[in-house]
Amino acid sequence: MDAEWAQMSIVQLRTELVKIGAKTLGRKAELTISLGDYFRNSNFQGPPISLPEEQPMPNWPHFGFRSVTLDTWNCLPKVLHEHVEQYVVTRQVMDKRSSCDHGALKRGKKMDDSVEALSFLKTPELVFFTGIVSAEMKKHVSYNIKITVDQSSGEVQNSACECPAGKGPSATCKHIVCVLLLLVKFTSGVRKFVEDPGKIVRDAGLVIDPAVPFLAASPDGFVENEESLLEVKCPFKIREEMPSINNLDFLHLDSNGKSFS
Repeated sequence: MDAEWAQMSIVQLRTELVKIGAKTLGRKAELTISLGDYFRNSNFQGPPISLPEEQPMPNWPHFGFRSVTLDTWNCLPKVLHEHVEQYVVTRQVMDKRSSCDHGALKRGKKMDDSVEALSFLKTPELVFFTGIVSAEMKKHVSYNIKITVDQSSGEVQNSACECPAGKGPSATCKHIVCVLLLLVKFTSGVRKFVEDPGKIVRDAGLVIDPAVPFLAASPDGFVENEESLLEVKCPFKIREEMPSINNLDFLHLDSNGKSFS
């Protein structure tokens, strides 16, 4: 069947995906994979399976949340990529077990636009996040997520999701990763740059040198209206100082004296 689907046009693939209620966005290769996944899993309608009972998130509050907006980002702890990898891969949480969930980390990075809502509640020690993430495969399906982050360090403490892989209180499914990476993006220097009037920043992905195609880079963003790349660095040696050409010898001002290279 895989060979048969590979021969279909994009229109035909989307028609088949519509019949089974699946998403129809993406390139031909992605549509082919989606269609194959549905048939291999009997359209995800196999016999019911027993799932472990969901464990409650410890000390989870039930009211007082407010929406995460540009006006509220400044009061949130800074979450780093290192925090996400520590939590998802080495699982440095309450149960002290190693997860090595590289799959969730990889899939979560591809779900940039899947977060439908995100709210938070800040306490002196912890920040509680709750939100809604749309399913990657099924249309009109979404999952509620819960995440606890340390207020001072930004380290992830606990998480849970309604999906089968996300049963808490220390789940590491792709929906959890998706939200964590969103927190990384908007509590980092990228957010500060985006808020600058006149800046239009898009995700850059992997940039390959056309002249030397085995060389590539993955900058933090592409400044659309300036045709330049954005790269955010946080040098540890000047963590208590303002970056400048005086304390970072690899920085150089451009000819206009406005941008660093």
